Amino acid sequence: MKKIPFLVIMIAFTCLYFSCKEEEQRVYNCMDYDGNSYKIVTFGDQLWMAENLKAIHATDGGKNYLTTELVHWVNKDVERRFLLENDTVYRSIYGYMYNFRAIESGTLAPRRWHIPSKAEWETLFAYVKAKHFAYEPAATSDWVGKALSSKTIWNTSIMTGSVGYELSTNNSTGFNALPGGIRTSNGEFTGEKYLACFWTSTLDSTTNRPLVVYIGNNDIEFRVDTFMTNDEACYVRCVRNIE
Repeated sequence: MKKIPFLVIMIAFTCLYFSCKEEEQRVYNCMDYDGNSYKIVTFGDQLWMAENLKAIHATDGGKNYLTTELVHWVNKDVERRFLLENDTVYRSIYGYMYNFRAIESGTLAPRRWHIPSKAEWETLFAYVKAKHFAYEPAATSDWVGKALSSKTIWNTSIMTGSVGYELSTNNSTGFNALPGGIRTSNGEFTGEKYLACFWTSTLDSTTNRPLVVYIGNNDIEFRVDTFMTNDEACYVRCVRNIE
């Protein structure tokens, strides 16, 4: 049998190694235009950010800047980002809240990532339950709140299986949803420590209002609703594009 030269083997091995490294970096990396790098977590075929978005600029960093947070709630019809209580100490904890105008722009997510649809969130919940991360895997409902929520910050609850019940048993998936609350249409911040709320990219087919997924400290599963409006603000998690 003809022997393959050692040099050829080494060249082939080197090419394969760097090809794998390139693919690994291409898939397992999430960085926005401002240089913020995000932890990610894998759920089946989905890759999700395991932190809230902190982007200041649009994807390409061009003219489409997202405006800075304001003490007063003005000019609601433009893209805006906000820090909880307008306090910079919260940036490293919760990231920014964004109004739905920013979501509608289509330029908020890092390159190769996007704002998840309602269906993508539901796929996430179904996967977590199917893999027995749910508090009660056999339950008819998707009791996945604890599995996706952080071990800290939440107000406690006496309701068995809820997010606030025995916080040390939370976050078995590493998703780390945090209760950063929301900003309402009158500019007030509410819900810190008892509400985690995230935008979807989906509009309700009946009302044409944006859909959010949310969970409270007394809740067992995430819910989908239309209680937010375009000028109100909540947090963003992004999911990797399928290529």
